[in-house]
Amino acid sequence: MIMEARYVAEFRISEITGEQIEERNKDANEVISKERTFDSKTVGKAVATGVAVTMVTSNIYAKMQSTSNTITGNAVAQRRLDNKMAYLNEGLGLVGTLGVATIVGGPGGFITAGVGLSVRYGMQAFNLSQENAIKAAQWQIESIVNAEKSNRLVKDITGIRI
Repeated sequence: MIMEARYVAEFRISEITGEQIEERNKDANEVISKERTFDSKTVGKAVATGVAVTMVTSNIYAKMQSTSNTITGNAVAQRRLDNKMAYLNEGLGLVGTLGVATIVGGPGGFITAGVGLSVRYGMQAFNLSQENAIKAAQWQIESIVNAEKSNRLVKDITGIRI
């Protein structure tokens, strides 16, 4: 038994009203607008990638410049370069953290980023306070040693030796 399928095409000629044209254009615009939407993960990936590329290229430039400054003995230019790179790396770190938080998405990503930044800056503050304590102790030791040397010098000049 052979079954046969028939298809019938029906063509109608009718007038399209202005409202129908507007509806058809509205539907087409909705499709186009849906294709152009950006989600936060796409933006976060773009930001994180941009930060990574900028960080790599800036560090390569800084290393080349540092080598040149070392060869020429230009300590002032090297100090300026070090300061500029510190600011750039700090800014890139913040932007990169926010980019990763955007990729993770939601409030959880930003809470995690906030906790991470808090820990980072807290550790920096702690390290800086410890370095300052070491310097203060070294200055105090140097002050005592210098006072003793000065005292001995005065005694040697006056001829009084102990």
